Amino acid sequence: AAPVGAAGDAASDELEGVSFKTAMRSRTIYVLAIGSSCLWFTFQGINSQIQIFFELEAGLSPVDATRLYSSIFGFSVAGKFLFGAISDRYPKRYVMRASSALLLIGCLSIFTIDAGIFGLTSNVYQLALFTALFGLGYGGSFTMIQLVAVESFGRRALGKLLGIIIGIDSFGGMLGTILPGQMKTATGSYLFPFSVVSVVAFVALINVLLIKPVPAATGDPGGSPATP
Repeated sequence: AAPVGAAGDAASDELEGVSFKTAMRSRTIYVLAIGSSCLWFTFQGINSQIQIFFELEAGLSPVDATRLYSSIFGFSVAGKFLFGAISDRYPKRYVMRASSALLLIGCLSIFTIDAGIFGLTSNVYQLALFTALFGLGYGGSFTMIQLVAVESFGRRALGKLLGIIIGIDSFGGMLGTILPGQMKTATGSYLFPFSVVSVVAFVALINVLLIKPVPAATGDPGGSPATP
């Protein structure tokens, strides 16, 4: 038999968090959805094109280009564990801010100014730095999206809210897969598409900075996930 009070505890856990209606009236659902969509645009915008850039514009051999490209995913694994572990000790929205900032820094690290001309680097050491920074930021930001949703809204309406967030960020990922390649074809260089990706990463960071836990509305059953 279940321990006395177990059913009540289960019901309490089930109701933890804000209602779907309250969440949809908050700013947080929109900035989290837009921010995660921009993050996915950034992920896909880089990952779908970077190996081609390494070979065609940076001048790396196919072997070296593949090695650098693969290292992004190696660093992303490290980023997932690192930022996930940090989020066990600190508010998850703060950790997402840090990972999103690192992702933006990674995007910017691929640019250079040579003789007063703004362009993309072909220096192998700078490209290696790019893969490390971008990969860590990619892995951390990827991990934090759903964790921040739980922290912001609780579990009461989490399934519906994640459905909205994931649907919107999937659209961002789709655009990130398609548009940079088309921009490169139109301009003949990756300078413009990677600049656009960096701007989108900046927009993602701005939205992430605006995320706050949503307090339960007056009369809304269930506890508030809000934290200081």
